[in-house]
Amino acid sequence: MNQQTFGVPLAGDSDTVRGKEPYFIILKALEDPNLRYRTVSDIARETLLPQDVVVQVLTSHSDAIRKSVVGSRRGEDLYALKNKMSTVGDFWHAFRRLNNDKY
Repeated sequence: MNQQTFGVPLAGDSDTVRGKEPYFIILKALEDPNLRYRTVSDIARETLLPQDVVVQVLTSHSDAIRKSVVGSRRGEDLYALKNKMSTVGDFWHAFRRLNNDKY
């Protein structure tokens, strides 16, 4: 049962969790209003999806999901919804974060 989400094919039946595509499960995790960015490990823990599936979805949906220009304090990649964080906002966040780390 290969399905497509926004023009990007998903691997198949193993990517379907509780009848929902991982893309939509991950979008729901990224929509949390209390969090600006999420790491792969945080999304995997919340959604109970394997980390490799989370990475595949995050990297194959650059039309809706933005990878931050800076990583987390633990060195992990950070991701956000594009409609929640603009490119300018991402760079501003990176600038503020680097200044906080420096001073």
